[in-house]
Amino acid sequence: MNKIEQTTKTPLVCWDNESLLIEGISIPENSHEFYAPIHSIFHSKNEFAQQFTLNMHLDYFNTSSSKELLNVMNHVVDLQKKGCKVNINWRVAEDDEEMMETGRLYEDILKFKFDFVVI
Repeated sequence: MNKIEQTTKTPLVCWDNESLLIEGISIPENSHEFYAPIHSIFHSKNEFAQQFTLNMHLDYFNTSSSKELLNVMNHVVDLQKKGCKVNINWRVAEDDEEMMETGRLYEDILKFKFDFVVI
């Protein structure tokens, strides 16, 4: 399992051939730079497991992170074209209506059904 440790401004990121977890807060100084290694996973790897799951559990993210997160989700959805079964779990606190709405917006943009997990 590969890992980028969580900081006060960046989320915990863990990945392997079967899954990717992004969890915490995403307000890095340079979102493009922070998310570049995550994008490179999808550009450099030719082989993924037959099933791939993206687990998103973010408490807050800024506008620049929003674009990068959408790009990450696009990479995951694109794995379907390589024959991969893909799941996106959008984990959200029960009382966080804004984050739930954000997940639904991404779902509409990507034209991909998320599994919403209320915690």
